[in-house]
Amino acid sequence: MALRRTILYDWHVEHHAFMKEYSGWEMPLTYSTVEQEYAGVRNFAGLIDLCHTGRLRITGRECVAFLQYVTTNDVEGLSVGQLQETLICNKQGGIIDFVTLIRAEDYFLMNVN
Repeated sequence: MALRRTILYDWHVEHHAFMKEYSGWEMPLTYSTVEQEYAGVRNFAGLIDLCHTGRLRITGRECVAFLQYVTTNDVEGLSVGQLQETLICNKQGGIIDFVTLIRAEDYFLMNVN
């Protein structure tokens, strides 16, 4: 079975990314050395290709309470438009997933792996 590719695949290859399998997707692992990439993110910015991730819309009167229960960070403190990286853990404290949350006016967007 062939690996799936995001719409950014050609861009990654053109920029000399070392491509690797990740959950059925052909994804960029590195572009240069770990040291160079670390310095680039610390001094400029980093970019993550989220085209392969799931996107959930969390709505309803109890969405904040639900997210407070299932994630490890304080969701209530987020303002509209703010993003938070957080974890979803099992009952033993093991990590199930690393997710990003974005607060909208009356719902949250969650990117899941």
